[in-house]
Amino acid sequence: MKNSWFGSYSQAVLEVANGGAAISPVVAKTIIPKIFKANLHEESTFKNKSFESLTEREVEILKLIAQGKSSLEVASSLQISPLTVSTHIKNIYGKMQVRTRAQAVRCAILIGII
Repeated sequence: MKNSWFGSYSQAVLEVANGGAAISPVVAKTIIPKIFKANLHEESTFKNKSFESLTEREVEILKLIAQGKSSLEVASSLQISPLTVSTHIKNIYGKMQVRTRAQAVRCAILIGII
């Protein structure tokens, strides 16, 4: 890094501090296509799954989860039992083939549900 295309370590630190990236063009040309390809593959994998089976209530719960609401807050907002919310979330995970709230929300965003 000391002899990177920034010229010196201090210039690289300055570049990062100003919102830039301390990465050489050679490294960028190598990794950016790989990242782009991985993201495209992941997005197409999500889009190829069938999520039409999500109920309106499950989509509603997904939207509330995306807002950062806890199960108790979701239950309160929808005036349903926290246990019912947990059941809906479990069903969402199964239908979307995910294991966490973050994965469910990310998947929902990628396929355009939310």
